[in-house]
Amino acid sequence: MVRYRRFGEVALELGLIGAADLAEALAEQAERRARGDRVLLGQILLERALMDETGIMRVLDTLYPVEHDDEE
Repeated sequence: MVRYRRFGEVALELGLIGAADLAEALAEQAERRARGDRVLLGQILLERALMDETGIMRVLDTLYPVEHDDEE
């Protein structure tokens, strides 16, 4: 069985954020979702300037690798 890896877990593994920053962002996400706001963790990390778009893309590329066709 394949275990699903979460965005924050991968960001932490790649050294893009620290554990304390991840915990704070997850807490904010939980608070906002409790108010009905469907916000993604990456969005919160961007808003707080804890990650940039390049970091977000690194995490997404790790989570969802795309095979590139070398034929041109």
